[in-house]
Amino acid sequence: MRKILRLFGRSKRDSVVSCDDESELDFEHDSYDSDEQSEHSEHVDDEGNNEDCYSDDGKPTEIAHDRRDFRTARAIDRKALEKFLLDIVPVEPDVVHRTCQVTKRKEGSFHHAVFLSITVDHQAEKEYVLKTPAHASDYCWEEGDAFMLRNEAVLMQHIRHHTACPVPEIIAFDDTRDNDIGLPYILMKKMSGVSALNLWLGQPYEDLDMDKAHLTADVPDPEVEQKRLTFLKSLAQAMAKLRRLKFDEIGVSVFHKRKDERPTSYGPFWHWHTKTSRYELKPIGPFKTTHDFFTAGLDVFYSAKFPKGYDTPATRYARGVRKILDTCLNSAPFSAESQHKTGDDEATASVCETFFLRHDDLDLHNILVDDEGKVVGINDWDGLVAVPRFVGPTSMPLFLHRDWIPNPYNVMQRPPHMSYAIPCYREIYAQAMDAACKNGDAKYTRKSTMYQAILAATYEHASCPTVLKSLLREIDEFRRVDMDAFWQNLGSGWPAVEDRLKVQIAALLVPVGDRGVAVIATA
Repeated sequence: MRKILRLFGRSKRDSVVSCDDESELDFEHDSYDSDEQSEHSEHVDDEGNNEDCYSDDGKPTEIAHDRRDFRTARAIDRKALEKFLLDIVPVEPDVVHRTCQVTKRKEGSFHHAVFLSITVDHQAEKEYVLKTPAHASDYCWEEGDAFMLRNEAVLMQHIRHHTACPVPEIIAFDDTRDNDIGLPYILMKKMSGVSALNLWLGQPYEDLDMDKAHLTADVPDPEVEQKRLTFLKSLAQAMAKLRRLKFDEIGVSVFHKRKDERPTSYGPFWHWHTKTSRYELKPIGPFKTTHDFFTAGLDVFYSAKFPKGYDTPATRYARGVRKILDTCLNSAPFSAESQHKTGDDEATASVCETFFLRHDDLDLHNILVDDEGKVVGINDWDGLVAVPRFVGPTSMPLFLHRDWIPNPYNVMQRPPHMSYAIPCYREIYAQAMDAACKNGDAKYTRKSTMYQAILAATYEHASCPTVLKSLLREIDEFRRVDMDAFWQNLGSGWPAVEDRLKVQIAALLVPVGDRGVAVIATA
């Protein structure tokens, strides 16, 4: 049996990190289930025979910067995976006989997941999930990828140790290919519960008639409606628990030990894809202020496409869009917390901001619930970083702000298929967050739809003009304006309108507290 390092931190020479010492924890989470909307799957019958159900050859697509190559993970032999798990999971005292079986293999957009079970003395005991990145092939895997996987696993254990938020229990991880399966991985216990997507729809997602799902999405039967309400309140309570973890910089918090209260350092976050786009892997951050974080995202996009000194309709249009974004970033909550007045002379002084963790894909298929709708697990913490508090754990989950994010997939033909009911559910979630937080950061929840849309425009390749059109349509004076012409005129210089926009955008974005009352920041 290969030696397993019983350490929480790791070095470049460490191959596997085992995290099985949970005796000091008060929380009992089972852990991890896979995406109900995964793209490909391979089922294993009771005899252990693989029934290949993959819908493609696993090769990278023709999309630029697409580094996914599922072929390497698919090629790993079932017996090798079973032996690998038995080698890693410690043998309990007095155990006479152990066997392992691969029960299922599934793929999401960016990961290959292997589901395994261990039988002890002929009785089924525990189930596990082995997750490997789709871009883990020898010619794809880079140090930035390793950094993110390593710290994803460590941060999940940090969350588990310091909060009651139901995250997967990590058994071991390796950010290199130097192991018995030849791929970086995270091994975790499989979580109990059912997909919140199925609960919300009132039936299994696979049984849904996509062409008709919208007909009842806004008017569920009473039993489904009650489960939805229970679920929203429970999810708000679960996410509010993350507020206990506070950080001094935006980026990836690096811990040597999961028990540490504070990180030893902060590093950049690396990503090469959004849900709809791929691009070159580059480091981002870390940042000490919200202003630096957002302006860096804007500067990279605009400096590359619209260099200074050019005066064309396109550059005037771009300058107009940039002016709106800059106005947003100079309004609360994007700027109000970076300065305050102090002392008898009311001089302005810098304030050290506090940042919080953000789940990057808090959607229905990544949440597990019990039969009543209470949240028992949250999956897919890939890309976990500390962010400004107003887009942090008290923000609206993705399924309640999808209508604000420009995306060709955000249509009523996709879950949760709702139209006019979304504002009602948003208010229910906001009230639940108010109760969970006793106000505090819950003041950001109601308008976090707009804050997250601006985040998507700066870092997730969402269309800036589309986001800003939605934003300005919330202001009466600009609701029926021809936006394309408006951007160009604004980009040429329009002082009166710029002054008006500063007032109206500030009023639009100001956080709101309980019962929707605006929270006016005092200098």
